[in-house]
Parts: sequence; C-alpha cells; structure tokens
Amino acid sequence: MVTGRHQQSPPASPGTVFAQLLAATITDSQAAAQLRERFLVARRAEVARLWQHAVELGQVRPGGSADVAIDVLFSPIVYCVLVGHASFGQAEAAQFADAALNGLLAPAQPVLEAGR
Repeated sequence: MVTGRHQQSPPASPGTVFAQLLAATITDSQAAAQLRERFLVARRAEVARLWQHAVELGQVRPGGSADVAIDVLFSPIVYCVLVGHASFGQAEAAQFADAALNGLLAPAQPVLEAGR
C-alpha cells in the first residue's frame, strides 16, 4: 500500500512476528536467550504446572515428562506458523491435540499364537 511518498507494508498475518523472532534465534545467540528468558520460560512453566495438575487428577499418565508433553503439543503450532502451509485455528488445534494425546496408530490387533 502506498501512502504519499512512503510505502507501507500490509498488516502482518498472525504469527509473522513470532516466526521472525524465532528465525532470528538461528544466527543470533542473544536473540535466542532473550526469546527463551522473556517469552518461553514463563509460558512453559505455566503449562508444566497445568500438566502436573492433570497428572494429579489422573487425567494423564503419571511419570511422563511435562517438557516432552509441551514439545509434542506445541511443536505443530510453531511448525504451521513458520512454514505457513496451513491455517491454525481451533479446529486444527483440536485435531493436533487429539493426535498427540490419543495417538495416530490404530489399536493393536491381537496376534494369534503360532500353531493354533
């Protein structure tokens, strides 16, 4: 969009700023540290607290790592934002959560014993 003599960029799509910040962390170790300290640490701690509460309520298996659960649940969001290959709304979030929490594989079929 052009206004007067200055060219103005169109509004950024959701996730653009986060994708730019994340991309900057590849080559800038200070940016990586800042992103971790100012953005990720508190958010991961809050999700870990929620995960522990779910463990205590018997909603998830005990003994699992909250860090692994966080990475499994949130990595698809980051991937979709970075690659931009698909929209990521509530329906997509529900599909990813279902796949992460309930699995992708069909239930195992019983194997017949040899010779029977």
